[in-house]
Amino acid sequence: MSFPGGRATATDGPFSEAKEVVGGYWLIEVKSKEEAVEWAKRAPCADGPVIEVRQIFEMDEFLPNSRRPAAGSSQW
Repeated sequence: MSFPGGRATATDGPFSEAKEVVGGYWLIEVKSKEEAVEWAKRAPCADGPVIEVRQIFEMDEFLPNSRRPAAGSSQW
């Protein structure tokens, strides 16, 4: 999400190269990508900032056998 001229503009990504500094993040729970984009459009941003909208997953969304730690991992 970027804000040229103060207007929210959605751009589909991801992009292979990022030279900008990430300033922070928000986690929101929504039912669809479209709902997430609508929330991002309401962000109080001036001309210039960019907001990336990314999906994250809960552990219960993975198959049961994919929850095991990798071989040699000390986690879990």
